[in-house]
Amino acid sequence: MKLDMAALPSRAIRVEDARRDFGPVVDRFLPSLWRTDPLADEAVAALSVEGVSAHALVDRAIDGDRNVPAAVRALVDAAATFPVWADEQRLNRAGALLFRAGVPGGIALGAKSLLSGYCAPGGNKPLIWSGRLMTGVSRRLAETAKFVCAVAAPDGLRPGEEGFRITLRVRLIHAQVRRLIHDRGGWQRDAWGEPINQHDMLGTILLFAHAWLDGVEALGIQVTAPEAEDYVHLWRVAGHIIGVEPELLPATRSEGQRLAGIIAMTQDEPDDDARRLVKAFLSHPIDERAPARERRAVERRMQAYAGAVRGLLGDELADQLALPKDGWRFVVPAVREVVRRAERLRRTVPGGDRLALEAGRRHWNNVVRLGLMGIPAEFGLPRELATFGGRAA
Repeated sequence: MKLDMAALPSRAIRVEDARRDFGPVVDRFLPSLWRTDPLADEAVAALSVEGVSAHALVDRAIDGDRNVPAAVRALVDAAATFPVWADEQRLNRAGALLFRAGVPGGIALGAKSLLSGYCAPGGNKPLIWSGRLMTGVSRRLAETAKFVCAVAAPDGLRPGEEGFRITLRVRLIHAQVRRLIHDRGGWQRDAWGEPINQHDMLGTILLFAHAWLDGVEALGIQVTAPEAEDYVHLWRVAGHIIGVEPELLPATRSEGQRLAGIIAMTQDEPDDDARRLVKAFLSHPIDERAPARERRAVERRMQAYAGAVRGLLGDELADQLALPKDGWRFVVPAVREVVRRAERLRRTVPGGDRLALEAGRRHWNNVVRLGLMGIPAEFGLPRELATFGGRAA
């Protein structure tokens, strides 16, 4: 049955073109703009009336304590009950790719995965309202790196392990932001759909899996077809834990690319909020109080990073994000050539895979350690939404 366009938020555009290119899956997928995550929403509502730490209650539920609110117990039980397709061996193989990718993997995570998400003019609104990526950017990025590393760690998604716990906390953060948005009022539902809806939750999983794979390959990392499919499987399971509806989660890389194509075709170009998020991202390491020499060095690094963003996102999106088009736009081909040479060495030197894996783990550990600056990442529930210039976000 063909979907009535009036039944969709106005952010969904070019739907007829998407139907022509992708078929009836479009009509099944786009209504997910109206759906959220009832289990997490009910758990957050229950946690809001408890007198103890939300995380303490959730951790108790994960560890088997039945003396917790029923809504919290239901959420944890559902997340910990893996679908029959979840394959533990594939999960444990998959994470090695993230660590082996090392520095290029980190560049792809920021310049491709995260910034692609900022481009969505409907999906980026909860980020603006929450303020989580407009202030304290360095810490938020370090928390994201810790989340990704915990998911990719051996047995990381097993119920009770760190990756499982962090993923569940992120799910609760999403529900809490939804709750705060509804409490504040002013959300443009007819334009944007529900805040942090199933469409956008799936979009985030696609960014961490499929966009990241595209990014590391563009930077010269050699990814075999089995490695790519295992990595997609890893994030399919993470998507289950984080609350994406099972029927939306792609089983293969090609399925994910198809869904990513639908999302790209049916959303508008980046808006002012997208440009604000990207500007905050690219300026966050620059400390105006630092000595001029140090400040200039950081500014040059971020100019190079902006060039990497242009190379990975493409000129059309980069122009819409108002990114400079200067000599740094050639940084991706230059990095790709260096990485390809390193990859040839990895494949020919005895123990090359092990050495690359160890170096990559050290890199990711340093990224997290330096970004957190000694303060543990708690993934706590936000208590309020952001205000900018004395006004609500």
